[in-house]
Amino acid sequence: MSAEAVTEAAQARLLADGVRLVSPNRLYDVLRRLQAGQWGGVTTETRAALQETTGADTILTGAVETFDLGGGESEPEPEVAIALRLLEASTGRILWTASAERRGWDGQGLFRRGRIHSRGALTARVMETLVRRLFRENIQVARRPEGQR
Repeated sequence: MSAEAVTEAAQARLLADGVRLVSPNRLYDVLRRLQAGQWGGVTTETRAALQETTGADTILTGAVETFDLGGGESEPEPEVAIALRLLEASTGRILWTASAERRGWDGQGLFRRGRIHSRGALTARVMETLVRRLFRENIQVARRPEGQR
């Protein structure tokens, strides 16, 4: 469940930033056929199939290290930690790697402003941090032309 939630957050963040993505249906078909639906690592065979069937030149993969909900019932505190890797599809070479973690109460201000109570909202925040880092480190990813959706 956590892998799917983080994958959805990654897709949403990348699409919002104009990155061209492979259709989720094509991606899931290859993963289901060659990796029995397993998330995370990408085998050599899967990488080759993704490049051949979708034309992908890079593959973003990762791991959900923490996806917990702590705290009490009246004041939940989510905790999320995600690690990502960007691979060159043709060779499997790692182009970029990063990780980020955050708790829901990190950065809270006066009167508890800024506190995050849901794992979904916290996941979106962590994913935004990672994608911003990807762009800041000048990693080249295919973006849609301006004005195209």
